[in-house]
Amino acid sequence: MNPYLAKILRVNKCAVHVKIDFERIAGLAKEMAPQDMQIPSWDFWPFPEDEQFADFIFWASAINFCFTDFTTGRSYEVEYPQGTINKGAYAMFASFRKAMDVGVPVLCAEYWETVSLNEFSGLFAGNYTDKTVMQWRHECLRRNAVILSRYYDGKVENIFKAGEYRCFNGGGGFVELLGAFPAFSDWAIYDVHGKNPTFLGFYKKAMLMAMIYQGRALSKNGETLPLLNGQEHLMLPADYRVPQALQHLGILKYSEELTEDIARGRFILSGEKREIEIRAQSVHAAHRLIAEINEIRTVRGLAMVTVLEVDYFLWKMGRTVTGKHHYTKTINY
Repeated sequence: MNPYLAKILRVNKCAVHVKIDFERIAGLAKEMAPQDMQIPSWDFWPFPEDEQFADFIFWASAINFCFTDFTTGRSYEVEYPQGTINKGAYAMFASFRKAMDVGVPVLCAEYWETVSLNEFSGLFAGNYTDKTVMQWRHECLRRNAVILSRYYDGKVENIFKAGEYRCFNGGGGFVELLGAFPAFSDWAIYDVHGKNPTFLGFYKKAMLMAMIYQGRALSKNGETLPLLNGQEHLMLPADYRVPQALQHLGILKYSEELTEDIARGRFILSGEKREIEIRAQSVHAAHRLIAEINEIRTVRGLAMVTVLEVDYFLWKMGRTVTGKHHYTKTINY
């Protein structure tokens, strides 16, 4: 079972800045339940062949954060191949692929243990100008490489094996092991009852890596990539875009103060109460939405859905919503 979800769900009882409209969730569930929601296969460019896939998404997921330049409001962009503009996370994926195509060993722990910031910046230049975030990305890769080499013989597949291909396993599942890496650690302290600070584990990048891997493995029926066990226990990877979609749908209701700060592009600090509530309430809303969709689908004899389908649905919507998402400078998402 997911050891993080129960505590996150408790935030709803005392949330001040972000409320959930459960009636709207019920209405949306009725709309979504009959739909043929897809799990993305991730079997397209710039992702590599199956034998390199797990390594690729491990290193790429480590730096899958903060793709908006909060000064200009522009998304990170990379042109590769020539004439093709990739944006956001796909710009980062394209940068990895470009480096691979010219022989840079970006899937090797040994490389990231010693690579300089200048070399890293050259590989991932694009139009992103925030030097602090570039330094964070470089450090995330370096520190992950040290842990991978020390405890897993430098091989990503050994993390899967150590977790017995289970998402959660009493602290020793794949997601839990991944969360011990510096770049994947993602938690906050929230005062749930006004006098009882509580540890909340979001582990967005770890959840997302498991979901991306499982999508590819499912597309191959587990023949070339072993399937993870327990995908139904994964929870929403709480980022910028999904909360934006949930607010657009009328599911998340922000306070007047928070709404104004987001609209004006003011920073919401990582770890402050408002930021934690945005993430926790997004996880809660998605959890409830999935449950209500499945209740309807069960009655109709349809296959159950998990966060793999629902997150992709919401994430795609978030990319089309106009206006600003909340601005939080963090390595977590």
